[in-house]
Amino acid sequence: MYKVGLGAGQQGTIVVVIKRHSLPIEQTLVVGDRDLDVFAGQGAGLQTCLFRGSFAGITPDLMVTYFGELLDIIKLARA
Repeated sequence: MYKVGLGAGQQGTIVVVIKRHSLPIEQTLVVGDRDLDVFAGQGAGLQTCLFRGSFAGITPDLMVTYFGELLDIIKLARA
């Protein structure tokens, strides 16, 4: 991923990963612990989840404090 000169938390990186792995946008969730992760996911048109954090000025689709919550959400979405 870094071979293209992009780092984590950048919209361009997310787009490269989605294209490279042919991920369906409607089934892709960006999970991050920084505001930049949420902004990058939103900029790429994806749903976002903020892990263990809160930042002024961002509104992720989901917020979780431990990964078990995220697994429960994924299981519900698949049901």
